[in-house]
Amino acid sequence: MPTVKIPPVLRPRTDGESEVTAAGGTVGEVLSELAAAHPDTRGQLFSDDGELNRYVNVYLNDEDVRVLEGLETTVSDSDTVVILLLTEDGTELAVRAAHGLEQEVAEGIEDRFEGRLVTHEQRLL
Repeated sequence: MPTVKIPPVLRPRTDGESEVTAAGGTVGEVLSELAAAHPDTRGQLFSDDGELNRYVNVYLNDEDVRVLEGLETTVSDSDTVVILLLTEDGTELAVRAAHGLEQEVAEGIEDRFEGRLVTHEQRLL
């Protein structure tokens, strides 16, 4: 099964795991399997229409899936899917977490309004 690398801000929703395996023949199927196994990740990854949220970037073996076939990109058992979450200003949440702002980042993930991430810019910057 493909390996999925979990960003630090989603690890509380994957029982602390930094990597999980998930079955699927496409990136979309792998991410759906991840969301089925860890339901708290679904709202962070997908919008109500089933597309990736706009602040979610996904890579397959270091290649952005947006330049491949998006969620329909084929995966094999030896592939690695990497998830990155971004704030609205494009700053990677994992980078902020690495700077000792884990609690503020977690609060930013929790404070969602109509399917979009609401950041706490004054506290994070």
